[in-house]
Amino acid sequence: MAGDQRAEALTAVVVASAERLTGRSSVGSAAGSVAGAAVAPTPVRVAIVGPELRVTLDPDDAFDLLARLEEGRQRWVWWSAAEAAGPLVAAGIRPARAWDVAEAHRLLHGGWAAGPGLAWAGAHGLPLDAVPGPPTGDLFEALADEAAALDPDALVRADGHVRPDAVTGTWLSTDARLLTWADALLATARAQRSQVSQQG
Repeated sequence: MAGDQRAEALTAVVVASAERLTGRSSVGSAAGSVAGAAVAPTPVRVAIVGPELRVTLDPDDAFDLLARLEEGRQRWVWWSAAEAAGPLVAAGIRPARAWDVAEAHRLLHGGWAAGPGLAWAGAHGLPLDAVPGPPTGDLFEALADEAAALDPDALVRADGHVRPDAVTGTWLSTDARLLTWADALLATARAQRSQVSQQG
């Protein structure tokens, strides 16, 4: 089975919604939360990264491409079905197979919390209790980021954790950053699959 997992092509789908880019949810809860799944987010850009594919597209073009790719029996990868599957289903795409990074994190590490920051840390052997919290926007936080000389386009901090503003979605303001986030998603899924194989 482990050999089958390695041979299987994974395709990451990241949907950047207006709600995530601005840090606001349309239902009054944290963007991307389970409660937020009741109202489908408004997609503005979609990144798709897989074998011989690395694009960002407007939602209509992306959903057309995803529908064609689904015919090839892809295994979709997303941070959480709560934020990624809704827009696909709303566009008439019925994903047959998926790797949900949040669910895999819960199975591998226990607990309910399984946001991208925790999933990245768990998949990469980083301490889960050191995952940075969401940005608050206060002056001390800005000074700490400046002191750490965090490149504005760098996803991964010096301590190995992903930057908190990427997790909240506000960092995903360019196509290049959206693709970087999709690359991180694939890296996390592959690391999780390796952990599953090692556990037997």
